[in-house]
Amino acid sequence: MNRKNKAIAVLAAGAVAILVCSTVARCAFVHAGEDAATTGDEAVSAVQETSEADEAQDATETAGTDTTTDAMGLLKATSWASDDGKATMSFKDGRYVENDGTASTLTTFDVGSVKDDGTQTSILLAIDQADGTQKDSLVVLRKDASGRNTIASDDFKVAKAYHEASVGTVEVTGLNAEYRELVGGDEGGLATALNAYAATHAPGARTASWRQQIVIDYSAQTATTSFSCDDAASTVLIVTYSMTGKTFTVAG
Repeated sequence: MNRKNKAIAVLAAGAVAILVCSTVARCAFVHAGEDAATTGDEAVSAVQETSEADEAQDATETAGTDTTTDAMGLLKATSWASDDGKATMSFKDGRYVENDGTASTLTTFDVGSVKDDGTQTSILLAIDQADGTQKDSLVVLRKDASGRNTIASDDFKVAKAYHEASVGTVEVTGLNAEYRELVGGDEGGLATALNAYAATHAPGARTASWRQQIVIDYSAQTATTSFSCDDAASTVLIVTYSMTGKTFTVAG
């Protein structure tokens, strides 16, 4: 082969090599792009799945909180009586009180779990023991054949089961002439305010006895006093009378 033909052959071989290298590089770039796109899609999918899982968990936790709030709210807002009518029971935050007509028994607790299966609500409490430990206690809330709410637990001390008792009118007793004069003779307004509050906070009460103590705040123009209820929890209601607004505010 002469010198000219050798040069042409070398150039041709070089062109083939360049073409091969270019093709390989282009294929590698395409594959790298596809791999990157796949990795990106997988990352987005993973983020979406994590977000959906978090939302589902949040929804479950919210539903659980709502169930607990509803169940405990019902227990506290209801006056409970035994089937024979001899015992009563009331719930407050972290405690319940049973009364057999002569003495009261107090039980303190922490709320564990609450499960509503549609036919009954199972409330798991951790009740405090005398030795400082806690014991799991199951309280079952359901409706009886007449539609009344009932509660039952093997750990109740006076009666093992109670039903929803009807709420009666709270009679205000023990007022003297000085307090009547201080509130402008508005005994009706006082009774209305006490009954409205006791209906949900001391539903088992039938009387509210004045404790014969008054605190007058002349700067705020208020007179504050208290009443003892005869419910199982012996609830004390604080009544503040506004001497300017002529209104009663009750707390307890």
